[in-house]
Amino acid sequence: MSSDKISFTNLIEDVVDQNRCVACGACEAVCPVNVIELENFVPTLVGDCIECGICYNNCPRTDFDDKTLEESIHGRIRNKDEALMGIYTGIFAARATPSDIQERAQDGGVVTALLSQFLDDGGDAVIVAGLNEEQPWLPMPTVARTRDEIVKAAGTKYTPSPT
Repeated sequence: MSSDKISFTNLIEDVVDQNRCVACGACEAVCPVNVIELENFVPTLVGDCIECGICYNNCPRTDFDDKTLEESIHGRIRNKDEALMGIYTGIFAARATPSDIQERAQDGGVVTALLSQFLDDGGDAVIVAGLNEEQPWLPMPTVARTRDEIVKAAGTKYTPSPT
């Protein structure tokens, strides 16, 4: 980056212009002055950027030093055998047991079951990838306050899904 301050312009140059943006909506969600909006799945500045760098630093597609991260978390960097999967302590397979979750969910329904358990344990709400009723092929962030709302949103959406 050419300037000392990180801004939305850097996000555009390093991510959007390089075709690395996945339209997750993280930049829009974290902007403290609410001047970033996703327009047709593209982050767009709709006001004055304060150059805080929060959008850039929260983007999952900006580069970070994974060796430093691994060293701080695991006390070492990955070896040759871990090149693709990274450092891990175990690999597990799981499947939700409720039949209504199994019928709607993808890949075992574990996330759906965990979100449901969160509500059962006293959580107020969760954010799920629901569907836009006017354009049902487009997912949209939805607040789910009941188990039924969580199960209704279950299943993989094979398109960008803003968070």
